[in-house]
Amino acid sequence: KEIDELKSVKPEVHEPAVPVDEINRLQAETDRLTGEINEKNRIIDDLNRIRDEKEWSLGEHRQWLSDAKTKANDLEKAVGEKDAIIEDLRKENDELLTFKLETSGSADVIKKLHEYVENLESQLRISRSEIEEAPKRKELDDLRAELGRLTNEIGEKNRIIDELNAIRDQKEWSLGEHRQWLADANNRASGLENAIKEKDTIIDALRRENEDLKNICQQPQEQEEKMHQLAMQTVEAAREQPIAVLQTEVDVLRAEVERLINEINDKNRIIDELNRIRDEKEWHLGEHRQWLSDANNRINALEGMLAEKDGAIESLRKEVDELKASKVAAPGDLDCQQLREKIEHLETKLRDAEHALNEAIKTDIVSTLESTVNGLKNELADKNTQIEHLSKERNDAEWHLGECKQWLADANKRNEELSNSLKEKEDAVKALRAAQNELKARIDELERKLKEVDVSAQSSIEAREGDEHSVLQLTIDSLHDELKQKEGEVERLRKEHNDAEWSLGEHRQWLTDARNRIAELEQEISKLRDSYESALKSARTEVYELHEKNIKLEETLKKTEITVVNLQKEKEATRRSLIPEQPSVEFKNREELEQEII
Repeated sequence: KEIDELKSVKPEVHEPAVPVDEINRLQAETDRLTGEINEKNRIIDDLNRIRDEKEWSLGEHRQWLSDAKTKANDLEKAVGEKDAIIEDLRKENDELLTFKLETSGSADVIKKLHEYVENLESQLRISRSEIEEAPKRKELDDLRAELGRLTNEIGEKNRIIDELNAIRDQKEWSLGEHRQWLADANNRASGLENAIKEKDTIIDALRRENEDLKNICQQPQEQEEKMHQLAMQTVEAAREQPIAVLQTEVDVLRAEVERLINEINDKNRIIDELNRIRDEKEWHLGEHRQWLSDANNRINALEGMLAEKDGAIESLRKEVDELKASKVAAPGDLDCQQLREKIEHLETKLRDAEHALNEAIKTDIVSTLESTVNGLKNELADKNTQIEHLSKERNDAEWHLGECKQWLADANKRNEELSNSLKEKEDAVKALRAAQNELKARIDELERKLKEVDVSAQSSIEAREGDEHSVLQLTIDSLHDELKQKEGEVERLRKEHNDAEWSLGEHRQWLTDARNRIAELEQEISKLRDSYESALKSARTEVYELHEKNIKLEETLKKTEITVVNLQKEKEATRRSLIPEQPSVEFKNREELEQEII
């Protein structure tokens, strides 16, 4: 009974060590999480600063774009005004030329008119050659259609790339999760290996303890009071441990760790949101930069056109001034009339050519469109390459994910096998403990009977007890010493047993939290199962042998009781044989008896 009390007390003695270790671990975890939160706060501050800078730069570019658009509109208005001025000057020039032709009949004027006609004809030829070199409207429409098609195709490719990136990120996340599960499985495998080894150690310890009990099953037990005192001292020592305080501190640290983990998750969410906002701002900033570049190019083109218009206006004004200065009265003749008609015809053709040339697309625009189309084709090829690369990455990620899923399934299956094996070992340990308790109870009963036999033997064989008592006393002392050693060893085994139970409880907690993979341990588990079965068979054989020895001990005890009875009878017979028989004398009364005695 006292042994059972001591066994029930020992787990309480070793229990305070667990919260202390867990407090240290939780404090370290708290410090680590606090450092991680500080790092997250720094990252958030950096991202906020970058976001503010991007927003400021975006606002600045928006202002620049607004100014550029305003300047472009002003330049377009100025170009329109210049075109109106040029048109007015051309009309005035035409009127002056007509008036000059009508009023001039001199040879110089005719010569100038011939030169002017040749100039117009040369301009007409140049315009026709430019019109012939310019691309046709159909070709331009085809280029624009091709440009639109390529733009749509690039947009579709970008959408596909975004989808593939999303799938790849999802697969990578899932792959990382499965890798984490796999790492946990490996850790759990190591834990289960240690648990199995500890179970084997416990089984060996219990087997040794059973062997010790077999050795002391015939020895008397005289340390009950001492063990009771030891149990009481152990109970007092266990009560003195501040278990409740440590448990409260552990709960507080756990709550703090959970709070820090939640705070870290919030920080991660804020960081992701800030990264998304930063990416959007950078994209908008790049878009506004492109718009600003286009606006600046347009402004430069309009400024060039404005300078050309100013030059044309200046030349027309000079020509008008010259015509006004050279205005003379001259009679009209046939040559002037022919020249005038020819000039009008050439001017009409020249205007038609200029109109056709204005409607036609210039060569530089065509080259720009062709370069744009080539750039879009190159970009399309890059997008196709990216799509192929992302498809390959997605296929690899799916393959790795399937492999990890298979590993996880194998780990779960192996986990169930190890759990069953662990349960079997626990059942075996419980059976051995039950057998041990039964043996201890049987030993107590045998010791009690042995004490009773001792008492009866002492009352019956006092004559021979002198020598035998000293021998028995020496034997009892040696047995007491050996019993003390066994008690120390039992105490050590109980301590190891309590430590093993604590470790087993921790491993059980790990078993509920993790999904494990242990495909590599099948061969070793098979060996462990064989060794366990052999050990269990051996333990059962030893228990059976111990039971047989107990039966023999009971038979020996019965024989001892018979021997004691025989000794008592022999003692009585010896006593009677040592006392001589006296002749019987009869007295008539009490007085005769008293006289005989005197």
